[in-house]
Amino acid sequence: ADNNTATATLARRTADEFQAAQIELLGADGYQRLHEYERSIGVRTLVVDKLGGELATSETPLTAQQAELLTQALADASSRYQKGGAASKDTIDWEAVLAKAPGLLSAAQFEVLKATAVREQISRKVFDALQAEKMLR
Repeated sequence: ADNNTATATLARRTADEFQAAQIELLGADGYQRLHEYERSIGVRTLVVDKLGGELATSETPLTAQQAELLTQALADASSRYQKGGAASKDTIDWEAVLAKAPGLLSAAQFEVLKATAVREQISRKVFDALQAEKMLR
């Protein structure tokens, strides 16, 4: 028990020192931007890797500004992000994203996003079903 307490205290102190060093280096605004960036990584990879990758060789590749706006829309639609945690693709309200996306994307890009949303939703349902099956056995 003493080792666990000491380890937890040391981990907290190290995290506090690291945060203080980041704030000193980046400034308060820079640190906040870094923190928000880190919170959105779970959906940022979805935008950059999947959607950006699919559109990279198309006539309408995703621009950096579109990627940022779409990343924020996905993060905002994540229930974990809404509660102050890290955005996660498995907690996205896809209907909310698809309602917002036409103002961010061209028609061709939006079609690719819709296909991505369908694949993500199917993948999530399969994962949940496999998890449920594992728990039943």
